[in-house]
Amino acid sequence: MASSMRCTARLTLNTLPPLGPALEFAASLPQPRYGGPLIAPLLADAARSRFAADGVDATNLAVTSGAMDAVERVLSAFDLRIGDRIGVEDPGHIPVHQIARSAGLELVPLPVDEHGITPTGLEAALTKGLAAIVATPRAHNPTGAAFTAERAQTLTNLLARHPATALIQDDHAGLVAGVDYHPLAPPGPRWATMRSLGKSFGPDVRVALVVGDEQTIHRVSVGLSNGPGWVSFILQRAAAFLLEDPATTALLAQRPPPVTPGDGTYSSMRSPTTACKPAVRRVSMCGYQRRRSSQQSLLPAAPGMPSGPGLRIRSCQNKPYE
Repeated sequence: MASSMRCTARLTLNTLPPLGPALEFAASLPQPRYGGPLIAPLLADAARSRFAADGVDATNLAVTSGAMDAVERVLSAFDLRIGDRIGVEDPGHIPVHQIARSAGLELVPLPVDEHGITPTGLEAALTKGLAAIVATPRAHNPTGAAFTAERAQTLTNLLARHPATALIQDDHAGLVAGVDYHPLAPPGPRWATMRSLGKSFGPDVRVALVVGDEQTIHRVSVGLSNGPGWVSFILQRAAAFLLEDPATTALLAQRPPPVTPGDGTYSSMRSPTTACKPAVRRVSMCGYQRRRSSQQSLLPAAPGMPSGPGLRIRSCQNKPYE
């Protein structure tokens, strides 16, 4: 069954921008000192302008080492307790599931179709009392689904009845998502949105931009300050250079050929993602539902533990999860 479950993204791999000029620029500036700001001013300005263009409040900003680092730090910043319930996409990004479970949270599945989280699935999950949810507005992993304006509004209306639910939106693809950004409105005071720059500039550019409410971003910043200190200013400045570089902007605007509707594949970035319905159906029905029925778990079994039927999802050129 594994061979029939492969959902391979079509992605042009030779369109990453050259890092040489960006790194040369970054290295030409003075090094930061202990006790200074955690965010390079050049990157802060570029980040806020791009969030503002999408109508996202970027008053409170942090920089982390990638989107999953951001998800983990934000969950730690929320006032969650062991045993609290968190809604996660099903199927969804395995590291998100693992981070939530390692924090002692109970995972509640949020079914996904070609437009992302389904209204009926969210409504059912909310009745169980969710302390938080993690949503992917576009370039959903593994299906490539993306919120339409109508779906985002419907989900926002459902969430509005639950102001105690904290909202994380993982807009990991950001600049190269290939579709318009239709986010959910936070239902209450606790929220965060993150965008990875590694998808745009290359996986070794370990930089993610994180915005959210004042308390959450303050706690994320304190955690960074007490741990690694900050994300390398070499990387931050290089990212700022690339964000403002016209040649890079033109390069990222290029898109591969569109996906043929109904062929069971999807494009994870840079092209419309509404042709993924067959892939969503196969992943949901053949893999995750069977595994849940046998283990009551959204996650693959740990090494040495019994598991249900196997599930293989192949994304871009990464090795598949088994």
